[in-house]
Amino acid sequence: MIAIIQNEFFQMMKSIKAIVVLILFIGSSYFIGSLLSDFGSELEVDALGYSASTLILVFFFGFLFVLLLSHDYLNGEMESGTIRLLIVKLPRKQIILGKVIAIHLFWLICLVATYGISAFWSSMFDWQGLIQMYAVVTYAIGICSLLTVLIRRKTTTMIISLALGILIPAIGIWQN
Repeated sequence: MIAIIQNEFFQMMKSIKAIVVLILFIGSSYFIGSLLSDFGSELEVDALGYSASTLILVFFFGFLFVLLLSHDYLNGEMESGTIRLLIVKLPRKQIILGKVIAIHLFWLICLVATYGISAFWSSMFDWQGLIQMYAVVTYAIGICSLLTVLIRRKTTTMIISLALGILIPAIGIWQN
């Protein structure tokens, strides 16, 4: 199972999509943080600034990023036929658990990197904010896992992930 975790984690870290999302996350966090720092006295978020910007990004776009990057971790291998090589050696539970742990590890490192850079800019590290962001990402990974196990086609999972990545935050905003 550790080999699956390492393989999946390094595949995700080496993908161009992940690198672009991480750069986009850090750049957007800096841009929103500078806006919040400039207008922080009016918005009463002057102390948080850059850290608040990362929270805003995760709460509004976290579902979209997680679902779009991780939507095919199981059904993508089922379509290509490479899962047969894994099933011979390991039980299905270990394969799925290894892939889920790798996705959690990847997103945890992305969140810590983005939030750490934001905390460096604002000279303040808010553990509670990091835990809240990780809870949102964990919920998105759970939805992603459900989709990839229930739906066999990768393109169908991508379309549903895109729709859910937009709808779930919109419903959350609408409920408040």
